[in-house]
Amino acid sequence: MGAAPWWPEALRSGEPPASIAVEVAHGRGDVAFDLPAAPGAPGAAREIGARVLGVWGMGGFVGDAELVLSELVTNAVRHGTPGEVASYGYGNVIRIRFLRRGRQAVCAVQDPSARVPAPREPDLLLETGRGLHLVGCFSREWGVVPVPPRGKYVWALFD
Repeated sequence: MGAAPWWPEALRSGEPPASIAVEVAHGRGDVAFDLPAAPGAPGAAREIGARVLGVWGMGGFVGDAELVLSELVTNAVRHGTPGEVASYGYGNVIRIRFLRRGRQAVCAVQDPSARVPAPREPDLLLETGRGLHLVGCFSREWGVVPVPPRGKYVWALFD
């Protein structure tokens, strides 16, 4: 049996770095930023994610990470209910976090909802329902880390 994964505890532990610009400039392995839970969030997450991975010398992951970030951020925006967002006092915001250890990178998206995402059988007549299948195809693995009281992180590993 292999070693336990390093990222779940890293996501649960305390507050991440406050400044994305400073952390990326120093090449640190833990970068976080907040985005409004709005329609433009997936595009902003893709752009910042590409920059972070590029600075870390992980440009080979950028295309896959952009697609995965789009799906995870879209899910967070669509399924983080306004009632849950307001009750935590967190505002209408989602947090994106990048963790790096050696040649592995984790992209994680936090939203205030306690609902755990689950893949569903895609309906060929609907435009939705394929996101988590794509996440599974374009990342090594993915999962969920509960982070009370503010919901959860949904993460994807690239290696």
